[in-house]
Amino acid sequence: MFYKRGEVKLSNKSQEIYDKLIDHGSDLYMIKNEFDFSFIYKEIKHRYCLDNGRNSIDGILALKGIFVQKYCGLRDRQLERKGKYDLEIKYFLDIEVDEEAFDFTTIWKFKKMLGEEKVKSIFNHILDQIKLKGIVKTFRRQAIDTIPILAAASLPSITCLIYQAIKGICDTVADDILEKIFAETELTKEKLVQYSKARPLFRSEEGEKVKAFQKSAKRGFQVLDIVHTKHLKSEEISLLEEILQDNVSLKKDEEYQHKHTEHAKKSLVDKDAGLGHKTKEDIVYGYKSGVSVTPEGIITSYETTSMSHRDDEHLVPLLNMQEKNGTKCEEADADSAFGFIKNFVEAEEKQVILHAPLRDFDPEKLSVYDFKYDKEKQELTCANNVKVKGRYAGALSFEFPLKTCRTCPKADMCPLARSKVATLNENHEAARKAINRQREDREINKRNRENGLKNFNRLVVENVFAFLEKLGIKVTPAYSLEMTKVHVGLIVTLSNMLKTVRKLKKLREKEKCQGESQKINGLERHISVLGANFLRCSV
Repeated sequence: MFYKRGEVKLSNKSQEIYDKLIDHGSDLYMIKNEFDFSFIYKEIKHRYCLDNGRNSIDGILALKGIFVQKYCGLRDRQLERKGKYDLEIKYFLDIEVDEEAFDFTTIWKFKKMLGEEKVKSIFNHILDQIKLKGIVKTFRRQAIDTIPILAAASLPSITCLIYQAIKGICDTVADDILEKIFAETELTKEKLVQYSKARPLFRSEEGEKVKAFQKSAKRGFQVLDIVHTKHLKSEEISLLEEILQDNVSLKKDEEYQHKHTEHAKKSLVDKDAGLGHKTKEDIVYGYKSGVSVTPEGIITSYETTSMSHRDDEHLVPLLNMQEKNGTKCEEADADSAFGFIKNFVEAEEKQVILHAPLRDFDPEKLSVYDFKYDKEKQELTCANNVKVKGRYAGALSFEFPLKTCRTCPKADMCPLARSKVATLNENHEAARKAINRQREDREINKRNRENGLKNFNRLVVENVFAFLEKLGIKVTPAYSLEMTKVHVGLIVTLSNMLKTVRKLKKLREKEKCQGESQKINGLERHISVLGANFLRCSV
């Protein structure tokens, strides 16, 4: 049955102990007293029976327990123990000094029950409360970037992955089919267990790696032939088919080749995790999360995907989430990973100015996008102010006269140095605006560097990412995209609460110091007046 504690009243004894021993300026103390968590009752009410069964754990208690877990970096069993003996945590959870909080299995079940959408709703509820506290001056300009999240599962080689899929089939088929598989593939149960163990992505001996891959691919196709002959269908068989189709191709000389498909399955333990590059050298297996951040370090939106997705794919979901929770920005700062023309177009459609370096473009040189295009007249004007009418030859193109181009003073910088023909992209105007904006941003950043100031985007985002890493976002404890989204959502929510209470603490300390300073100044004035009156009286 759904259990709601309502307003919690601690016993006098417990309250007295907490007042004496708990630091009133600690993060957990301030979060407890600054934020209202009662909204959780409405969010989870439909998941409980109201008139049957035993009382469940209180919703606020469970939610606070998860935040404690993320804050302290605890596993479920460690959290259970801390909930028994740590006074600060007991106070945060609103339980008596001699009361036990919860069983570790309860927390795991509660996280699973929440799901992605409920966690986003919790994030938005907390964000609404932060907006009322007034620590965010404006949402007008925000920074956007992505952070990699390592998968909990190890990354096997494609060879091990094939053997893992074969082992899954062997565990489910009848004995007579199993005997046939072992006979034709020259495998045994012991060999399958050995070959299917997860290993590092790269092995030292390249020759051994190739031989092992050839054998595994051959055996994989042999197993498929056997089960197809028997007209068998199962999830395990479909999985092996998918792995071979996505990762293996057959050459003319009957050798198998690894295809290196980005979106192919990389693990049977965590089927949602992907392989990607955060940098050219840094290969990451797992997920990535895009966030938008205010100058104060408050996260306004987030989106988590597989690592195989590009960074720029997070832009629209982030802007959409901002619109829903009332934190829409007018300008967004991002790095070159977001610098695709389509992103500038999509941002403009949402009335957002995107500041990002346009990919494959040198702002110090001219490009076709520097040419002005008159859509009504279908006329293109180059940097030397030469106008040319367009014509359709499969696409709208503009041919500039060679005679004019030869005497052009900007010929060395012209992007049409060879063909003298320009073909326009449908998003020409958006690209031209992006280039001009990029040049302006470069000048601003140059002046900032000269004055010892850092770039707004990099400074804010790096600080927030460092903070998130301390809270444990770097490695997901889950084995699916759904639970990784829950993990990320809870951490960014906790990050916002911690950033808020720490800023409030600083503001109040500043106000306190100013108040004490005013008192001292008033006392000094009072003393000086008394001294002046005394002198007058003595005269």
